[in-house]
Amino acid sequence: MLVAHSIGCAAPLLLARRRPDLIRAMLLIAPCCRPVPFKPLLLLRMAMTPLIGSAIRRQMTTRWPEMIFHSAVRTSAGPNPVPEYLAALPARHIVSSPSIETMAAELSAFNADMAALGHISSELPITVVFGDRDRVIDHRWHSEWIRRNHDQALLKTLRGVGHLPHHVCAEVCVELLERLVEANMSPVDNRRSPVA
Repeated sequence: MLVAHSIGCAAPLLLARRRPDLIRAMLLIAPCCRPVPFKPLLLLRMAMTPLIGSAIRRQMTTRWPEMIFHSAVRTSAGPNPVPEYLAALPARHIVSSPSIETMAAELSAFNADMAALGHISSELPITVVFGDRDRVIDHRWHSEWIRRNHDQALLKTLRGVGHLPHHVCAEVCVELLERLVEANMSPVDNRRSPVA
């Protein structure tokens, strides 16, 4: 049973395609799953440039972590307020050289991986939650792709919500997850042998 958010939804979708026997159901929250049009992302690209990239990453992580982190959280939460517990996270732990390198690696592999994904078995229950005011992804762009690749997916769009529905409308996400669990996690499962 997998729950994922944003670009993190790519991994469970790829797993569902390659090893459907390992997954019973998925809840995808504001998924970035369809190959996306090119975006310059100049700062990220410069941070990964050979020779000067390490110096740029050092500047980003030592001089501007608070600014980068709070800007990203405001964009993600918007138009909703940033929850206090997210605003209180330590920016220097999140805006780090390894996290920048990981983000760049994810983005460079994303389009090719997702373009090759193909149809996902309609027997796999997938529930998807979008916010209709998402400033990070275009929910219509990704929901169309999901419908094309999984004709049984249940899509829910929350009005006035941005890219963080699990923080802004946690109760809705919990309810959808509970429904998935109740429908797909029976005490006796004939598909798998019990684990001792």
